[in-house]
Amino acid sequence: MEAVHLYNWKRPVRLLEEEIHILSTLNQNIIRLFGNTFKIQTGLNVSIEGSEPNILTARELIPNLSTDSIYFCAKPENKFGFLFLFFDEATVSVLVTSLFGGSLSRASERIPRKNKQLTDFELTVLERVFLRMIGIIREGLNTDLDLILRLYYIREELQEFSRDIGDGELGLCFPFQMIWSDADGNRHESKCNLYYTQDFLRNTQWRQGKWQNLAR
Repeated sequence: MEAVHLYNWKRPVRLLEEEIHILSTLNQNIIRLFGNTFKIQTGLNVSIEGSEPNILTARELIPNLSTDSIYFCAKPENKFGFLFLFFDEATVSVLVTSLFGGSLSRASERIPRKNKQLTDFELTVLERVFLRMIGIIREGLNTDLDLILRLYYIREELQEFSRDIGDGELGLCFPFQMIWSDADGNRHESKCNLYYTQDFLRNTQWRQGKWQNLAR
C-alpha cells in the first residue's frame, strides 16, 4: 500500500521533493560560479562549499544567520516573490578590503561592523558585487534568460528581514561556506546564505528545458 502523506495546512510547502533536488543541483553550480567570480574580483584563492538546502520561514532562518549580516534583496520584474543573499561580517570584510586593494591579513584585522554602518562607497562596491551575483543566479535558474531580476534594496539590520516578507513566509535556503586564502598563507573563513521565497520559485521558469532531466 502506498504511504499517505498528510498535507500540513499550517506550513504549506509548495515544492515537490523532485523540485528541491533540481534546485539543489542548480544552486551547487550557482555557488561554484560565485566562487569563480569572487576569485577574479579579489585576486584571492576561494574554496566554496554548499550545504544541504533547508525549507525555513523567515523567523526560522534568522537564528541561522550571523547577527552582523547584511543582506541584499532582488525581485523578478513583473512577477511575485523575492530572493535574498546574506553576507556575514567576515565576507563583507574580505570583499571591502580586497576590492579597495587591501590584503587578506588586513581583512582579518578589520574592525567588526557591530555598531558601525558601512560607508556609501563601501555599499556601492558591495552593490556591484551583488549585481554580478544576480546575473549568475539569473543564468543559473533560467535557460531562456527571460527572467529579469532587479536589485530591490540593501539592508544592514537583520531584524528588518522578517518584517520585509512576514514571519511565516516559507522559503528555500542554500547555505554556503567560503575559505579565502592568499600566497602568504593567510586564511579567512566566512558564511553566506541564498534564500528564495516560495512565490519566487513558483513564478520563475527554472523547471523548463534540460533541467527537467536532473529530476530523473
